[in-house]
Amino acid sequence: MAWYRFSLSHTTPDLVQTLSAIAGLTLRGTEVTAHDNAAWMVGQVCQMHGVRWSSELLRRDRQPIADVRELVANGLRDWVPDFLTPYQKEGILSMAHRDGHLWWAAGSGKTAGAICWAVASPGATVLVTRAGVRRSHGREIERLTTYRAHVIESVEDAKALDDTDALFAVVGWEALPDCLEYLLAWKPKNLILDEAHKAKSHRRWGATPQKDGRMKFDPLENIAQAAYRLSRAAQRRLATTATPIKDRTRDLWAQLDLVHPDAWGKFYSEEKASFTVRYCAARRGAYGGIDTAGASNLDELWERVSLVTHHVPHSVTHRHLPPRRRIVTYVTPSEQCRAEGFTQTYFKKASKGGRSGIIEARLMEAAAKKRKLLLELVEEAVAANQKVTIFTGRREDCDRLAEDVRKLGTNARVFSGHGGTSPSVRDQIQQDYMAASGPCVLVGTGDAWGEGVSLHDTDLALIAMLPYTPGAVVQWEGRFSRHGQKRPVLIQYLVAEGTVDEHVAEILLTKLVPVESVSHDDSIDGFADAIRGAGDEDAIMQSVFTKLGIAEEK
Repeated sequence: MAWYRFSLSHTTPDLVQTLSAIAGLTLRGTEVTAHDNAAWMVGQVCQMHGVRWSSELLRRDRQPIADVRELVANGLRDWVPDFLTPYQKEGILSMAHRDGHLWWAAGSGKTAGAICWAVASPGATVLVTRAGVRRSHGREIERLTTYRAHVIESVEDAKALDDTDALFAVVGWEALPDCLEYLLAWKPKNLILDEAHKAKSHRRWGATPQKDGRMKFDPLENIAQAAYRLSRAAQRRLATTATPIKDRTRDLWAQLDLVHPDAWGKFYSEEKASFTVRYCAARRGAYGGIDTAGASNLDELWERVSLVTHHVPHSVTHRHLPPRRRIVTYVTPSEQCRAEGFTQTYFKKASKGGRSGIIEARLMEAAAKKRKLLLELVEEAVAANQKVTIFTGRREDCDRLAEDVRKLGTNARVFSGHGGTSPSVRDQIQQDYMAASGPCVLVGTGDAWGEGVSLHDTDLALIAMLPYTPGAVVQWEGRFSRHGQKRPVLIQYLVAEGTVDEHVAEILLTKLVPVESVSHDDSIDGFADAIRGAGDEDAIMQSVFTKLGIAEEK
């Protein structure tokens, strides 16, 4: 990564005030140090205040490559350059010898791009991803390169790293804290943070009050702290995601800081410029704490982010894919069935998770009420020799629905899996489903199958449990409309009238607006035409509670 040092002829109070407010800049006297994502701002501010300056490059990136075919000499298989799409080649070339981000739409081949990025500078490479796709990513590495991949599914696998000849280690986000010390001892050169939004948390340190009134900060034993330490140990870093902002602008900070350490300032600081003060309108909350839920200076933030990302929207990545259609079907009360297992005891237990727990429980209840229509749609699709995927809520509902599909007596193969199904079994289910040539049905929970999994050989995707964040919309739809797709897909959302479904559907629309303003994600274009409403995640929950008259259990 490139850092610059600026020497200013002099300073003025106004210039110092302006520069001091920019997160990531270091100002000492008449010297300013800035990462290349903010260097342009220093010259701009100096010119505005009539101050002369000179600059020098402190760190230089390696010479860029001109053709992806150069990577064949480094271990990329010779057929891969012709297999890559134009935007993949462009992204690989732009990031080949840089730290940065690939913001490509879901299903666009981000994993292949990241693997090629690592091959540009071969060395020990750690790829952090979702646990459920570790094996498929390992196979992808060995398919695209001449290198072996070591898939880490336990601490024992991590301990064995030094005894392997693998150049890639693939580990799940959830296992990262337990495996961290072994990964650090492996001395990784390259770090790939796949589905980087999984590392959006800024909570890396825990504060403990001391007797003298000061606070002592100790590292937490969590994913955020493990990712922080691993990023500082690696020489090169790349993050990939289709949904950099799943909810709020503050989600960006940790992802940006992991790729370019310290280049974006602190998450929050009262004394110094910080990311959330500059870009999230951070302020003291009315009842204590810090409110970082806002957004500010978004044009400036996007300018800075655009210098360190290769962004390709859905309209480009999927331009040559078969069409994706999205419809919303409302299920009337007369079409709904009884939701088994959703007793008052169940909802009281769910309330211990706060508002989100209650909302998710109500969404799961609504999903269970749609079974009658779901089965009719499945039966019709299977009769037309189609492949169908269903995303539902609870594990119990998933198992029961899969059994009901089997009882239809069709000749379709039926697959099912959820969070209680081991990653290796889910991986085999995914392979079998994708390889099936005749009609078949995959029933799963959105949590287990909604990210990082390729299900693009699907004719009909039925969303029984409605997601209530735009990030989930992007991720779930990205399982079906993605690179390698060979057939059109219909994604059908089922909304149960008179349930929490209806209210979540009504208020989802304006949540998409702040997400698009920074991430420029157009993969959810059109969703607003079918589902209308307003608010961010907290507003959605508050509005649902208000409309339904749900009281939080204490």
